[in-house]
Amino acid sequence: MAEDLRSLLDALLQPNNDLRNAAEVAFREQLAAAPAPLARGLAELGLNGVPAAAGPDLGRQQLAVMLLGKVLVDKAGGSIGVGTGIGVGAVRWPALRGQQPEMQGALLTAMSSHPSPIIRKATCDVAGTFALSLHAELEDPSQTPWPELLAFALGAAGGLSDSVVARESAVRILANIVDVLAALEPQALVRTLEANLNYGLGGGGAGGADLGSICKIHELSVSAFTMLMEYLPDDVPHELFQPLLPLSLTAAAGLATLSALGAPAEGACDALENIAAVAVSSSVMPNQPKGRGAA
Repeated sequence: MAEDLRSLLDALLQPNNDLRNAAEVAFREQLAAAPAPLARGLAELGLNGVPAAAGPDLGRQQLAVMLLGKVLVDKAGGSIGVGTGIGVGAVRWPALRGQQPEMQGALLTAMSSHPSPIIRKATCDVAGTFALSLHAELEDPSQTPWPELLAFALGAAGGLSDSVVARESAVRILANIVDVLAALEPQALVRTLEANLNYGLGGGGAGGADLGSICKIHELSVSAFTMLMEYLPDDVPHELFQPLLPLSLTAAAGLATLSALGAPAEGACDALENIAAVAVSSSVMPNQPKGRGAA
């Protein structure tokens, strides 16, 4: 099946519309007929295979990860091969039959140690949507849907790992599932975001991290805070997170300054714009509808 799946992924990457459309039909047929083997094959190619540095092999791996996300979670209306995005859908339980722990373990391993930042980001997006969707289907929302993912997000982002790569992915996960973390571990989330907004500053303890890594962690931390303010659950005290606003403003302003000086801070403008919007609306934010399903 591995060779057939490679051929299918290669066809989905072709510029020829006829080839690509036929491959999409074949993918949907496999998804309907055998979701569990399809998920296992995509995980093997995208997460567990030999890492590719660039070229068509990397493109195939990235597509395998994104399609794995579509196999694990049904987000109605989602198209094939156009990116993952973060959201909530229906978990495809038949795709997980007999392999949920292995699938979650493979996602965690890839996001924390895969050499390609493209694959790590795609994996974080898939894991974020999967975790949010698992949580949405819980009968008791106070339960933890994926304890290992939450432990990784709070632990690696909180400095329990010396790996800058793992920390960056952990902060990305924080941004992806921040509303779930706010409901389950609000105090730990505040401490972790504070530590990463101060990362590399004075006593922020960035170790051997380069400027690009520090900028990326600040950018993701600001993103996590802005997502938190947008999706903060109604039953979580808004005031608990207010001290993070000036830290986020300072981090975003620093990113913008570094970007103007030529430093590697690609998301600086977006970070500053988003956090400024939060600052302007912070006085009315508690009265806004929350939750990812809110209009």
